[in-house]
Amino acid sequence: MSSYVITGASRGIGLEFVRQLSTNSENKVFALVRNKATATKLKSLARNNITILEADVTDGKALQLAAAEVSKATDNKLDYLINNAGSSTDPGLTLDQFPSPEAVEKDLVENFKSNAVSVVHSTNAFLPLLKNGSAKRVLTLGSGLGDLDLTLTWGVTSRAGYSIAKAALNLVVAKYAAQYKAEGFVFLCISPGVVDTSADATSEPSAGTVAENTSLFKATAIPPNFKGPITPEESVRLQLEVFNRWTVEETGAFVSQHGNKQWLEFVRQLSANSENKVFALVRNKATAIKLKDLARNNITILEADVTDGKALQFAAAEVSKATDNKLDYLINNAGSSTDPGLTLDQFPSPEAVEKDLVENFKSNAVSVVHSTNAFLPLLKNGSTKRVLTLGSGLGDLDLTLTWGTTSRPSYSIAKAALNLVVAKYAAQYKAEGFVFLCISPGVVDTSADATSEPSAGTVAENTSLFKAIATIPNFKGPITPEESVRLQLELLNRWTVEETGAFVSQHGNKEWI
Repeated sequence: MSSYVITGASRGIGLEFVRQLSTNSENKVFALVRNKATATKLKSLARNNITILEADVTDGKALQLAAAEVSKATDNKLDYLINNAGSSTDPGLTLDQFPSPEAVEKDLVENFKSNAVSVVHSTNAFLPLLKNGSAKRVLTLGSGLGDLDLTLTWGVTSRAGYSIAKAALNLVVAKYAAQYKAEGFVFLCISPGVVDTSADATSEPSAGTVAENTSLFKATAIPPNFKGPITPEESVRLQLEVFNRWTVEETGAFVSQHGNKQWLEFVRQLSANSENKVFALVRNKATAIKLKDLARNNITILEADVTDGKALQFAAAEVSKATDNKLDYLINNAGSSTDPGLTLDQFPSPEAVEKDLVENFKSNAVSVVHSTNAFLPLLKNGSTKRVLTLGSGLGDLDLTLTWGTTSRPSYSIAKAALNLVVAKYAAQYKAEGFVFLCISPGVVDTSADATSEPSAGTVAENTSLFKAIATIPNFKGPITPEESVRLQLELLNRWTVEETGAFVSQHGNKEWI
């Protein structure tokens, strides 16, 4: 006998999970829905081994109460958790088409909460039971729209908020996988495919979406083997086949239903050429002492908090006055990290983990949307059309799983979302000759300055960040800000339009250190 909890179980793919798993009368299936009263199709299954529980997956406290109900019925054990619930707001706009900074931030944060934070809440609520279970398996439904390569190859510019949240979700799953691999857990994120749930709401594109909405998938890029949407029955069957055969060694992966698939230094170096005009944005001019010390006539210091879209629009207006409404390069370097030293399941409450996740998401991903949108009109008139965004290797799925990086989860998840932000702009503006590039600056010794990247001390002393980093054969210690910026600028200037949207290290590949 196995026990299952399935979120978002009232319709569509979630309902199909309940239907298939409850056919074995030995299984106990707990179906979580937001509203019991409207779950008519679920109720019509009328099977004795199905228990319907009410909980909104964005409400951590409600999920804890649901977990308590499951615990009573299973002797505090759970074998499988299926995180299916999620939602998508789709205003039909690209990232730069929203009417205001507030509107784009609202859409990004709402999608992030409902698709990424919600999975943290549900996983944390049921983890104590899963630890006592025999299977220790967690399946989370992702989306191919959260894949970097798909976004760039197919030129998918729409459903940005949803896609970015799903990219962040992949790193959520990887963080849990890295943390619990040694305990025999299997965490897996699967995209269910293009599923025809035309009779129900679904987070994946319906048949009509695929057939009619060419802004979602460019018609010329639909793969030749695409035979149309599959049924929920087929999708769930394929997912369960992949899920049940997945091994602990493969934990944390993101696959289809088929199972396959620095800071002041920039200003210093760029302003060394007196022909360049450099606009340095800071949160507080009064404290930018080292920047002021450069004392170069071609540096203009502007004040704006990157989390404040309106302030960035004012800053862009100042730049426009000085440049005849043109801008050649934008370097998105600002970002921050709260590091309470906790893994995703160690926060004292659902409110605490959501606060940390959302704060990091706003300061590291939403902020880049604000700054890019503010300066895009000027960049369109510029000669180079190049945008560099500083990412982090901590936002890489493979690094997280290979190195077992369980710490700084909120920062890492936000950086994973950031990669998809960059890819969305790249897909949208490739035809106009833009180059968008996301680079991890490497392990940089910024011990004299605050930085969002690990400092020398962090790397040397914080073994919870990188396990036994000294054992990595090609790691020779942190590099200087000078070297990091030099390497990044070399990459930015040689990167081609064909390669736009990539996420790489300062070496131009996936060698993060």
